[in-house]
Amino acid sequence: MSRMLAAHIHCGQAMTLVKAHPVLTAEGQANEDEDDGQLMYRCACGFTFDLPRS
Repeated sequence: MSRMLAAHIHCGQAMTLVKAHPVLTAEGQANEDEDDGQLMYRCACGFTFDLPRS
């Protein structure tokens, strides 16, 4: 499991970086200039995982 997360591989294929989680403003809007330090990777099969930005 740790090798899969470190290599961003699932189902034998490289996972795609989908987005960084945005920081929401007080009004609930996404602030495109900031993110919460989390990256989201998605496999073609639909599996996703969040990874802290290092």
